[in-house]
Formats: sequence, C-alpha cells, structure tokens
Amino acid sequence: MSAPAILEPVMTALAQEAATQSVLLQLGVISAQGVIDWATDIRQREGEKAAPGIIELSTTPATRLDLIGAALHRLQRESDYWPAVRAALAKAYAFLLVRPDESRRVARALYALASKGFPEVPEDLNFMYYMDDAFVRARAGARGTEDDARLDLLLELAKFKKT
Repeated sequence: MSAPAILEPVMTALAQEAATQSVLLQLGVISAQGVIDWATDIRQREGEKAAPGIIELSTTPATRLDLIGAALHRLQRESDYWPAVRAALAKAYAFLLVRPDESRRVARALYALASKGFPEVPEDLNFMYYMDDAFVRARAGARGTEDDARLDLLLELAKFKKT
C-alpha cells in the first residue's frame, strides 16, 4: 500500500474532527481556547507527524478568532458537513444538560448553521430551522413556555448522543 493511501483516512478523520470543532465553536459549545486545546492534544500525541495545520492552530492566540477560523477551514477541506454537524449535536446535548440557560442561544446558532446556504438540510436535521422560533413564540406568550422549548431542543439533540 502506498503512503498516500495510508495517510488518506487519517487526513479525512482529522478533517472531520476539524469540521466538528468548527461547528462546536459556532454553536458556542466550546471556546476558542477549547479548539486550541484540541489541536494541542493532537500535536502532543503525534509529535513531528502532526499536520502543519494542527501545529499552526495549536500556536494561535485564543484572541485571534479570525486565524482560528481560517485554520479550521483549511483543516476541514476534505470533510463532510452534515456528519460533522451530527457529531457536534451529540456534544451540544451534553453541554445543554449542564448549561440549560444557553438553550436559546444554541437554538439561534443551529438556525444559522442550517441556513448557511447548503443545498438541502437532511431530514433528521430539519429541527434546526424551527427551534429558535419555539423560543421566540414562548417569550411572546404565543405558544408554550421557554422550559417547553428547552425540553423540545434537548429531545431533538438527544437523538444524536452516543450510547
């Protein structure tokens, strides 16, 4: 087997991980420092074999969101968007169990992710379009309560948690 064939699955796995990190950052489930810590862990594990993008990301200041976003973008080039979103949703579920006060903000971010202009949102992710609306309606007193909206969001996200 040639070297590129051996490296390809690793690079694809890294690209998927980077795409998931990017989605988590956009959802506010992890911080810029969390992304840097992720890259630093990989860099320490892989040593000299670490991808240049991982090295770059692990040395980027947490205050430079522009550079972090650009580095993640380069790392995730060979990724599939919707599997990365699904992986991030599993982590968003765990995050909201601990931080239910963040539910409305995460719902807003989910809408933004779904609306990014991708050709079609897969059927199992259509809930991303209407969760923010559930919070808006609850605040307006038009339908249910914010607790109802939080529970609905958690129920949707629970479908993606790892068992």
